[in-house]
Amino acid sequence: NYLVKRMDDRLIQCKNEIHDQQLYQEFLIHKNLMITIQREALENLIHLQHEGLQIYEEFILLEQRILHQFLPPNFDEFEKINRPNFYRLLIADHHLTNMDIKHQTIIKRRKRILITIMNDAYEHRIIDYEQQYHQGLNVFELRYANNIHVHGISFMDMFKTYMFHQKNRFIHNNIHHKITHARKIIMNHHQRSKLAKQMIGVSPEVCLNVLHCPYKSMELAHISLAESYVRPNQSILHPSTHIENEIQNTLKDMKEKVFRQITNYCKREPPKLMMNRFCELLENRLRQRFMAPIPYADQRRAQREYDLVKSIRRKAHKFKHIIRVCDKGGGLHIGDKSDYERKAAKYREDTKAYQELPSNPLKDMITNVINALDDMKKTKQISNYTYNRLVPNPKLVRLSYMYFNPKPHKEGTPLRPIMNTIKAVTRAISDYLDELIRPIYDKYNRENTIIDDVDLIKRLVKYTTDGYLKITTVFCTCDINNLYTMLPQDECIQLLGDFLRHYAGERIKGIAVTTIQKLTEIVLKENGFICDKKYYKQIIGGAMGSPFTLTLANIYMWHWEKRWVRQENSHNEIYGRYR
Repeated sequence: NYLVKRMDDRLIQCKNEIHDQQLYQEFLIHKNLMITIQREALENLIHLQHEGLQIYEEFILLEQRILHQFLPPNFDEFEKINRPNFYRLLIADHHLTNMDIKHQTIIKRRKRILITIMNDAYEHRIIDYEQQYHQGLNVFELRYANNIHVHGISFMDMFKTYMFHQKNRFIHNNIHHKITHARKIIMNHHQRSKLAKQMIGVSPEVCLNVLHCPYKSMELAHISLAESYVRPNQSILHPSTHIENEIQNTLKDMKEKVFRQITNYCKREPPKLMMNRFCELLENRLRQRFMAPIPYADQRRAQREYDLVKSIRRKAHKFKHIIRVCDKGGGLHIGDKSDYERKAAKYREDTKAYQELPSNPLKDMITNVINALDDMKKTKQISNYTYNRLVPNPKLVRLSYMYFNPKPHKEGTPLRPIMNTIKAVTRAISDYLDELIRPIYDKYNRENTIIDDVDLIKRLVKYTTDGYLKITTVFCTCDINNLYTMLPQDECIQLLGDFLRHYAGERIKGIAVTTIQKLTEIVLKENGFICDKKYYKQIIGGAMGSPFTLTLANIYMWHWEKRWVRQENSHNEIYGRYR
């Protein structure tokens, strides 16, 4: 197959070369019939296209340097901005670490800004040459080439075809070959150069916030691939019993999800014969994927990455490091466990939103939720279908747990608390309330909600077009810290009722507002969780991670914002909140 493909490629290349020679001969015939001024205009067009392709070649080479983390030499000047060494004896270790992170962040940001400027400059020059070429081509066609024909062939048609083939040939034969050769040189230089490896790059990298780094460069490079990296098939590394368990677990998980989705969408269970047939086909396909032979190169790669991950885990456990996803911008962060614990304790102390419990509250939470739903069912506040959807299964529910994601883009790398409530006792109720109420909020508060940057720009453009932008116009922004953990629970429940009665009436899809308030109280009050092997209960606000918490926070802000919205609208000003 390789030889056949190589021969086919060579055959295509020979045909293209023959075609190019034919076009060139025809071009010379036409060119010899022209006067001097026409030839000069023609040479100028050829020169413009050639210059544009030269710029394009430089641009591609810069991209390859960025891709292989071997930037042009002028970027090395940023590395000369060193941190003063005499501060080492005056500042504690954690301050020194933060200072190093600042230093690296500033240099990386400056390099990225310079790359952006260079990228824009190259794009502008390429577009400029293309515009000059097309303008010159149009002028040449209007002035000189209208009546030039040889053997019944229009010169302009032939010239455009010739230039098109010349451009493609230059890109394929010159640029691609040069870039391939340059890529090998860049990779070899980067692998051999110790100085290059010490340089601060611009590619996404793991954020290190530890006093001493025990990880090798290959391990850090693997961590820098982050959570979006798709690892190779590792089934060859495990025994057949492990693979069989993976197949059965995957089959069971997919079967349950398909069954649940069909039941929720069609309002009835799927036929057993169809589900059995589907499971048979799915199992056969899974076995084909899990048992398929893997090329030797992929086996080596899988084994190498598996060993890297084991080494990373072993070192993280030994040195008490925590590896987490960064809160914004993606990438991973490595920090000391003691630093995480200190910041988490400070967060709980500052918010005072959590109460420590003496024992596991899961059983009591299950009992309380089931009893509350039973009472609603008996009094016909909810239907049997709604009850079956909301009632928790004691065998499947788990206690929620809190973890923290770092914010390395902020001063001191603060932590964002996240509550994992996927299998929580009240998860089904939270999903139900969010599906029920969020569309109402989105419908009636769209004008006061800023979805993204594009939405804000469109509003500002309209604001300017309508003539409201003045020299005295002031732009103000404000930020609310820890919104989810400052919501007063009882007041939120009352405001939720006011909001629903104001926009939807006393019943929403057959459910009374008072019933919705009771379900909301269950979600807010039955919210025990575990963190650092200790049990807690949230007594203020809602869990950050529960679907309904965002909607409830928006409704709370709706009450606070009403006066501002009326005031700004009366003066034709813009008021909006990003969510």
